Amino acid sequence: MDLLQRIENHSAVVGVIGLGYVGLPLVELFAGAGFSVIGYDIDAEKIKTLRSGKSPIGHISHDRIEGLLQQGRFQPTNEVDALTKADAMVICVPTPLTETRDPDLSYIRSTA
Repeated sequence: MDLLQRIENHSAVVGVIGLGYVGLPLVELFAGAGFSVIGYDIDAEKIKTLRSGKSPIGHISHDRIEGLLQQGRFQPTNEVDALTKADAMVICVPTPLTETRDPDLSYIRSTA
């Protein structure tokens, strides 16, 4: 089965790199649409919090995180090898502006 078919029947696995205020809502959206999601973050404490069913972000309730875990659609991890199971990945890392107001792409380069 090719990737397009796996996307259409929601059997594709989505990887979300960076579980902050952009990445975690994306996890919710993909999982809510029926996809399995591997959420990766380098912050071990954030992963521990998520695995316990708690949200590290105020506007996402603990109940919502707990529900995703119970459904088996969300796997939070800080082990990069877990991403090898993903069919597609979304990178959600900071891109702060430099002094010259250009985006600092170092986080994206480091992630890649």
